[in-house]
Amino acid sequence: MQLTWLKRLAWICPRPTAAWASAWMTASAAMVGVGTLSAEVQVAPIFSDHAILQRRTPIPVWGTAAPDERVTVKLGEATCSAVADVHGAWMARLAAREAGGPFELTVTATNAITLHDVVVGDVWLCAGQSNMGTTLAGSPNWMEECSEADLPMIRLLHVPSARAAEPATAIAASWQRCSPLAAFEFSTAGFFFARRIQHEIGVPVGMIMSTSWGCPIEPFIDRRVLAPDAAPSAAEKAPGSVFNAQIAPLIPYALTGVLWYQGESNADAAREYAPLLRQLIASWRKAWGSEFAFLLVQLPNFTANGRPKDAPEIPPLLPPDQTPLGWARLREAQARVAATEPRTTMVATIDIGCTWDIHPHNKPEVARRLALAAEGFVYGQRVEWLGPRYEGMSVEGGKVRLRFSHLGGGLVIRGPAIMQLAVSGDDRKFSWAQARVDGDTLVAWSDTVPHPVAVRYAFSGDPVGCDLYGKEGLPAEPFRSDDWDPPGTSPSR
Repeated sequence: MQLTWLKRLAWICPRPTAAWASAWMTASAAMVGVGTLSAEVQVAPIFSDHAILQRRTPIPVWGTAAPDERVTVKLGEATCSAVADVHGAWMARLAAREAGGPFELTVTATNAITLHDVVVGDVWLCAGQSNMGTTLAGSPNWMEECSEADLPMIRLLHVPSARAAEPATAIAASWQRCSPLAAFEFSTAGFFFARRIQHEIGVPVGMIMSTSWGCPIEPFIDRRVLAPDAAPSAAEKAPGSVFNAQIAPLIPYALTGVLWYQGESNADAAREYAPLLRQLIASWRKAWGSEFAFLLVQLPNFTANGRPKDAPEIPPLLPPDQTPLGWARLREAQARVAATEPRTTMVATIDIGCTWDIHPHNKPEVARRLALAAEGFVYGQRVEWLGPRYEGMSVEGGKVRLRFSHLGGGLVIRGPAIMQLAVSGDDRKFSWAQARVDGDTLVAWSDTVPHPVAVRYAFSGDPVGCDLYGKEGLPAEPFRSDDWDPPGTSPSR
């Protein structure tokens, strides 16, 4: 297969040297079995028939041509041009435009390339590990869902899972119009998110799926940011190995935002997760040159993958201090990042996990919550897009009054009595609490804790029975008011 373009110079090598160019051309020639690269104008492989380009922002288009050759790019009636540098790399930027299409995208120099059925709308990158990578093929209702997937205003790009020691320049994939077959092989969460956003916002929607099963966060972060002194490696869990193969070739393809569903493989080192997630967000935005939105999926309730023969389907409710923390600290790290990073938010899924399955099945609901977050947080629609979020507490006699944001129509306890809420005194021993809704607050108490000083809600690995919601139907996020940790440890940052 002929290699058709060089590394994007503005990012990979802002000031390329002759030695750099020579080495890259030699490697390219070795791949195709020839001594020189084609001088014909070429576009990066991410541009193909059925592509979608991001609206309301300058649109970068890039590729290779003969050195010093002028390249003209035309989308509909809009044109722009660029001159290839001494190494043959060029990048042109079409002016920002509103949603529309389909158009032809034409790139012309000594030869011409025409891409057909190109639309302009909103492009989202859905990334993470297996719960974002689970496709409709694994859905219990895949036949019904795929039969309704003939949606030409949704475009899908599935980046194959791979590893690389150095930043790659191409992906072995092309854009497809959403069809039953394309949807069958695409992220379930990504597909349902796109379907709702396209319906609600009314513009073409593109989804880029770039996931890696069982992968911690470190391989998704550029090694030069995370571990600049480490040797380049394509090992499965090496820093930057997924970034190099699956993210670098996408840059700087313009985006609306990122859907990030990951963390399961970092749960054993949850205290380090927040700074890693901050690095990922900051480095991706810097590489793209864009402050696009990040929508995080907080991990759901979970105990273990596979139920032991002697274990009940639903674990018994143990005393709070005997309940395993599991993923609780990882969720806390995700929440802290979402609360403090600009243009970043998070959706809770604490009520739709599976005790004995690390891959919960209700991905359509995950997608609905992500879409609500996009509608309210990114698109500015008047919708309540989060469930109740803990803001603070005050002690009133032997009770605590809890305050929340994102109340919408108000607080609701769905069951006959609240579950998974615990209070503690100065002895740091938690007891299950009772509670009642009082206006926009929740009043909690326990007969065994006469002087409460701290409260926790759903702060365990598998808090089955969470029943605190907003009236719009979104669950309250897990929280704790304390920062108590075992001796010799430090809280998540």
